[in-house]
Formats: sequence, C-alpha cells, structure tokens
Amino acid sequence: MKRTFVLLAALLAASSLFAQQELALDGRAFAPDSRNARADGSAALLAGMFSHGAAVYEFDAPAGTGRFAAAVQFRNLKGKWLKLYVYNYGAAPADGVTGNRNLDPRWRLWQATDMAGGVWTSANPEWVDAGAPGGRFDFLGPRSKIRLLLYADGGVPFFGDGRFLIEQVRILCDAPSAEAAANIVPLLVTSEDAWVEGGYLLVKGRGKQPVNPDRPGDENSRRAMAQRAATVVAQRNLAVALGRIPRSGGTAQLPGIRVRETKDLGNGEVEVTIEVPLDKIPSK
Repeated sequence: MKRTFVLLAALLAASSLFAQQELALDGRAFAPDSRNARADGSAALLAGMFSHGAAVYEFDAPAGTGRFAAAVQFRNLKGKWLKLYVYNYGAAPADGVTGNRNLDPRWRLWQATDMAGGVWTSANPEWVDAGAPGGRFDFLGPRSKIRLLLYADGGVPFFGDGRFLIEQVRILCDAPSAEAAANIVPLLVTSEDAWVEGGYLLVKGRGKQPVNPDRPGDENSRRAMAQRAATVVAQRNLAVALGRIPRSGGTAQLPGIRVRETKDLGNGEVEVTIEVPLDKIPSK
C-alpha cells in the first residue's frame, strides 16, 4: 500500500459513517518486556543481535473499537525484514505460519516488510477486527489494550542481524456509530451464520468445488468457482439476516459489503465471510 497512514486517516475521517481515533507512540515508548531495544532520542534502535529483537507497544483502545489499522514510521538500517505481530488474548494459539518460536504463542504475525523505510501501513489485512465469536480471537483483552510487536531477526551482530530505527508507531481505531447499531441490531435475524461484531454484521457461506472426473480442470479455477458459490450463499444468508426474504431463495446486496475472510476448509470446500457496517443497513 503506497498511501501514507496520514492520508488513510484523513479519508476515513471525512466520512460521518464512522468514528475514528488515531493513537501514536514515539519509538522510544516501548514496553518493559521488549528485547534488544534501546532509546535513541525519541526513536528506538531495535537490533536482532544473536537471537532476535522485539519492541512491544501498547495502546489503550477507545470504547467501541471494532477494528484497527496500524502504521510504523521507521528506517531499515541493514535491508532486513521487519515483522509486525499483534497480541491475541483469545484461545486460538498462533500456528506455524502466523507464529514465531521465539515469541509467546499469543503473538500472531500481521505482516512483514523489507522496505528501506518511511511510513509502512498495514495492508494484509489492512484492518484487524477486535474480536470474534467463541473467544478464539480477542485483540483487546479485558483492559481494552492493543499490543503490537516489531520483530528483528537475529544473526551476527552488526553484520547479519536486523537493525531498525523505529521512529513512531500509530494505530487507527474504527467504530461504527453507536446510534446506527442501536437502531439496526434489534431488526436483524442472527444465527450461527450471521452475527454482530464490533459494529458490523458478519455473514458466512460455504461453497464446494465442482467435481467432474471427465474434466478435472485447473485447481485455481475450481477454487475460484467454490469461492463464488460461497459468496452467493453468504449473500443469501445476509438476506435472511436482514429479514428481507425467506430462506428458500434470493440474495441481498447492500453498499459497503466486502469480503472479510476466505478460508479453505479442505475437501474442495471454501468458506467466505462478508461484512456490512451497521450504519450502511437501511432501517425497515
């Protein structure tokens, strides 16, 4: 993502549909449980050293935070990868892809970059949702505190380890208006496939890859077909949640709908979760 975090904040703040609040910490404001980080003026020098370096930053999330984005202003001193992790207070541990053997399993990889420096904004995903049903994912915790960790790989100090000057870390907290939620939520038909989370209506659907032994086709094409089918099912479930049509058929389309998550469930099955801001849903 090429645009700066300041521009992102300005664009979002221009809309009355959401309430945003930007929080910023100087690089030197890292938490006591950081490793191989030291203050350098208002910035922090983060070094991997022989094992790894970790600079932890904690933010008090505003009330009603439904999701948050992040930005880091830094300089890459050795051309290495800088990794950004977010702390999950929920029950789901990080796996081999999102975890790091040098860190607590509650730290989950958000993204990484080897850019030379500047303002690095979150993009994969751009937003992290504050929590999810079932308690597996909770990024605010009991004290509504967002924790981010910047990670430098280890190596031979000054030659092979990662070294970064962390100048500032920022988050943008986003919450749909409470008035919209209060008006819309009582009108929704929620279920295991449709629920309200952080000011958004989330709806999921599943689709399966077509099986034709005479025409096996391309794996990517079959997966795309399964994803399209899952999206259609999610749109039908959205219509049911809105109380617009019976479960027997039909779809629902609203402005602001976007795909939040796509999962491969195995055996050719795909699950798609779509989201709609509550204040994009018209009252009946």
